[in-house]
Amino acid sequence: MPAAFKWTTEQVQDMLTCYEQGESLKKIAQRYETSWQVLSVLLKKHGLVLRSQHEAVRRHTCKYAYFHDIDSEDKAYWLGFLTADGCITTGDRVTIHLASVDCGHLYKLKKALEATQVVSEGKRSCSLVICSPDMAADLARYGVLPNKTFSTKPARIAPELARHYWRGVFDGDGWIARNGKLLVLVGDYELILGFQAFVFAHCPKIRASITRKETIYQFKLQGDGMKRMLEVLYGDATVYLDRKYQLAK
Repeated sequence: MPAAFKWTTEQVQDMLTCYEQGESLKKIAQRYETSWQVLSVLLKKHGLVLRSQHEAVRRHTCKYAYFHDIDSEDKAYWLGFLTADGCITTGDRVTIHLASVDCGHLYKLKKALEATQVVSEGKRSCSLVICSPDMAADLARYGVLPNKTFSTKPARIAPELARHYWRGVFDGDGWIARNGKLLVLVGDYELILGFQAFVFAHCPKIRASITRKETIYQFKLQGDGMKRMLEVLYGDATVYLDRKYQLAK
């Protein structure tokens, strides 16, 4: 049985987050091969107030089938965003961590999912965890897989929803230079190729480039093509990451 002092900072944060999201002491303890008594001491040490027996049996609610059919702007967008910034972890947990500056974006996702799970906020980051085998399975059908690094592929969705999907991907893993002259998306090779094909479908005569740094690829777009793509991605959009939207404007 591992002693508490041997757990990494990331493991302790995972324990805290999972408990705040409603996972039981017993399940978390089993995953980390310890006892619920040891875990309860650790949680209290980090300032958490343990749930009462009544609260412990409470079940969270959520639109667990939200991603079963991607048939709307918001579903396509959040699928894209999770493709870039989400992950599936042990126990079919759909997990997303963001910098604290983007905490409001997690509340948008929570609202879209009608989830009662808590957005966990720290000084530098925030997170939302949804424990659901059904949601994890639906996301897997669209390429959001456990250990998806280096193997992410673009999802196959209706063409009319593609720009919303790619806006979600870009909000997660893209950036716009503050001088307004460069658009960049980083990611796995097949995902970058998919974005390039999407860009060329809207701007067939532009110049763009793909570069590689170790296992990560970058798609770069400048000039009029960049401006056109920002219009395609963000024009008349109803869901987006606020700070990226402001830069796009």
